[in-house]
Amino acid sequence: MDCDQLQKLQKSNQARVEEYLKKQISEIFQFASEEVKKGYIRKVYIPIILRFLVAFPSDAQIAEVIIPEIEDEEDSDYISYTKFEPYMLKVMREKEFEPDEPEILMAAFKLLDVEEKSFIELDIIKNTLQKNGIEFTNEEINMFVKFATNEDNEYLFLIIF
Repeated sequence: MDCDQLQKLQKSNQARVEEYLKKQISEIFQFASEEVKKGYIRKVYIPIILRFLVAFPSDAQIAEVIIPEIEDEEDSDYISYTKFEPYMLKVMREKEFEPDEPEILMAAFKLLDVEEKSFIELDIIKNTLQKNGIEFTNEEINMFVKFATNEDNEYLFLIIF
């Protein structure tokens, strides 16, 4: 394969990745968008959407950096898709606000699993998410619980790959 072919292939792959990212952003944005104001989402949903798209900024970063960057000039409780998509594409391309390394997550799990049972009771998880570090909302906790726990929503199990 010559240099020109390689460059064309790289551009093609970049375009596919870009389309995939746009699709992910669009789908979660549409999910959070309200019938009342199509093409917009409420600012309060920004942390949830960012975490869904695997970006984990602090509350301070959301309030002081992200919201001012994506809000319209007029003071509003809503964020438009036309402002959000380019910003989120940049965040995803540059891998800003990446989650912690697996080793750090494992250490955090072990701190909560003091009896080394390889699972954490849901009450401990909820309490930790509400009172330590970034304080999760009840809605965020409920989404997390639905995604991360066993069928009975009683435990978060440690699964090592």
